[in-house]
Amino acid sequence: MHQPSVGPPKARFHFLSSLRTRLLAVFLAILCPILLLQLYIYSWSTESISRELTTAAATNVTYLKNQFVDNIQSITLQMEYLLVSKEVNTFFVHGAALSDSAYYLQISDIMGRMLDIRYGNPTLYAIRVYFPMLKREIVVSDARNRTSLPSSLITVEGSSTYLMTDGEIEELTQRYQRQKTLLSKKDGELYLLYGRQSATGGTPQYITQAVLNQEKLADQLGSFDMYNDKKAFLIHPDSGTVLASRTELTDIGGYLCENLARTQDEEVHSQQICFDNQHYLAFYISSNPMRVTFVQLIDDASLNAIPLRLRKLITIISLMAALGMGFYGLSMQRLVNRPVRDLVDGFRIAGQGKLNQRLKSDYSDEFNQLSSGYNAMTTQLEQLFQKNYEQTILLQQATLKQMQSQIQPHFLYNSFFMLRHAIRNEDSERAEKICDYLGHYFQYITQQDRDFLPLKQEYDHMLTYVAIQTMRFQPRLRTEIELLSTGMAELMVPRLVLQPILENAMEYGIPSAEALVRVHFQLVAGVLTINVEDSGTELEEKAIEALNERLGQTLPLSGSHALENIHRRLVLLYGRDCGLRFTRSELGGLNVEMRLKPGTETLPIRGEAR
Repeated sequence: MHQPSVGPPKARFHFLSSLRTRLLAVFLAILCPILLLQLYIYSWSTESISRELTTAAATNVTYLKNQFVDNIQSITLQMEYLLVSKEVNTFFVHGAALSDSAYYLQISDIMGRMLDIRYGNPTLYAIRVYFPMLKREIVVSDARNRTSLPSSLITVEGSSTYLMTDGEIEELTQRYQRQKTLLSKKDGELYLLYGRQSATGGTPQYITQAVLNQEKLADQLGSFDMYNDKKAFLIHPDSGTVLASRTELTDIGGYLCENLARTQDEEVHSQQICFDNQHYLAFYISSNPMRVTFVQLIDDASLNAIPLRLRKLITIISLMAALGMGFYGLSMQRLVNRPVRDLVDGFRIAGQGKLNQRLKSDYSDEFNQLSSGYNAMTTQLEQLFQKNYEQTILLQQATLKQMQSQIQPHFLYNSFFMLRHAIRNEDSERAEKICDYLGHYFQYITQQDRDFLPLKQEYDHMLTYVAIQTMRFQPRLRTEIELLSTGMAELMVPRLVLQPILENAMEYGIPSAEALVRVHFQLVAGVLTINVEDSGTELEEKAIEALNERLGQTLPLSGSHALENIHRRLVLLYGRDCGLRFTRSELGGLNVEMRLKPGTETLPIRGEAR
């Protein structure tokens, strides 16, 4: 009987066996060097990364020390320059004989110089200039409760003058004469005391006291800290002051203040520290003239974290290589499912509103027909959405230009009345300021060239408006406007979104008594939040709820049409999670919270359904 041939099956079996062997050989050729490299890199990284971390920590404390010393030297030079200035000397020599107007101008000039120093140094909390012989004290940004002189002498926001008692003069003189270092602490204040002694050697002629902002110093420690756990400290052993990059580190900071070895040089030293059963390596450097020490702690977990992560990473890469080889062996069997999966994914993405997704046409003829029809459908839908979106944007831009062309009559009239009053009183300086503010105000609202501008320009326009209103409502109106951080200044935002909110706060939040308007900025995860609060007392909770309910409706808000337009613009540009929201302010009045996602001048979403 004729026997069937069994050659081909053996050949096929041999071919499959050979392919598996080759795949296994490729897998081992990739995986084995990775495993060997893992052992070498782990051993090397443990040593080199530990060395790099310690070097970086030493560099960090040196940088913090140099920055602090440079800042203190800058403040000291400015304090010395203030003491030898013409204004201070004139006030000291002729202060008692000056007329009221000359006295007012002299005080204003001195306050202006103090404000320049205060705002030029973010780590300064307050500046005080004492004239013991004249029993006079001038303060910038001081929150103490003192009996001030008449309000006509308070010439700059946040600046005041006070009368000194004999006891205060004696205590200040003794404190100045017995100080050993420039940096001192009293009543919880960390300050620099600098003065000019009189020729007789008794009571000083004048003394300046620069109070440091300890919260800002702590923030600087955190901002320059190289680790996520933020263990950086500033220690002033003479006063027992400890500033930490985080408030919960106060206990360990006190332990460092008591147990860290004292040094006479200004070199970086290291010391092993054990606190609360946790081991640390402390790097510290001292500034002998200031008698302060900067410390950077590294715990054992940080020293070993990166090598452990590297070992895990290499293990993951090895596993991924094995999975990749297995996926490669099965890829031919899955080619049939890929076209269907791509089509399903395309419809899913289109259902989410992303119509710019296109299917590839490189499979079979049948699938190519489906993909061509799908691509044509999404292209047409994208064009329709894009057209509708652009028309909506044009409508919003037209609304904005209409808002720009409208000037609130009462604001314009009151500004001119205020200007007329200044001219009639021959107050040329005040009249010049009013004209300058109005020029900048109208120059900004009438320009039509751009719809998006850096936040700094919108911020400056708001300050111009606030300056005009402050001059009008003084002394009933006070404002607390937070300074913009460096990272916020260049963010692109829509034009005319800040000033209308301030206008609403001042229109409805200023009663007959004193009022306060506060502005706060916060940038978190790409979302900019701006809060404008007022201290009004006539707004009820039902009214706030009604304002929130009317946002997004077609009817305008009662008395707040500009706010509704701003809300709709922000929702259209950035989505429904942005816009305005009304709540009760901590000051007692209304808090308007504005959320937006600043970026470039390009509209954030095009051709995409919201």
